[in-house]
Amino acid sequence: MTLNWLIISLLAFTLNVPLYYLSVEHRRLETRFGVEMGKRVGDALGLASGWGMFVYWAGIWVAPQNRFTLPFGTSMVRLMGLDVTLANLVISMLFIAPAVFFGVGGVMELGLRVSETHRPVAVVKTGLYAHVRHPQYFGGFLAHVGVSVLLSARDSLLLSPVIVVLLYIVCRKEEAELVNEFGEEYAEYRERVPMLLPRIMAEGFEAHI
Repeated sequence: MTLNWLIISLLAFTLNVPLYYLSVEHRRLETRFGVEMGKRVGDALGLASGWGMFVYWAGIWVAPQNRFTLPFGTSMVRLMGLDVTLANLVISMLFIAPAVFFGVGGVMELGLRVSETHRPVAVVKTGLYAHVRHPQYFGGFLAHVGVSVLLSARDSLLLSPVIVVLLYIVCRKEEAELVNEFGEEYAEYRERVPMLLPRIMAEGFEAHI
């Protein structure tokens, strides 16, 4: 019974992926419904799948589940009505702080409307996007680890590899559609900039994961 809500949240997160797939197939939707209606349908699907992903993801974090205890730092602190150990708080901030930087920064550079609807008007190559192709998803994964540690959510933390796989699938689909829309410009950008692991070394560092 403990894992019921966790499993439901994970299934909802996973089943949200096909909805996201449809939201980025702009040309297919416009061919089927016409340009204007296709844009409206795509934008609606983008909003539903984007916010759905966030809600279902948060559901994984807060669902009743098995907890873990760190073997050190048992001092307790009160945070937003929750009792957490100081050790959990400190470790979680090592992930949550950069998660906010990449997640919020990615939205600001891309624009809220584009982030919500998954309908870019240009290939963004500057700022965070000069270092990683998907800063929002990278930030989301860091947040997943950070919040899981903060809440001592063992099962959520153990699901991290599954989250990585789902994010990778979403990224691959998004990029396939971006190549269809922007052609060689995005293909060249994709070759230069890593997908999910930011370039933090010298300019010659190559990583495409």
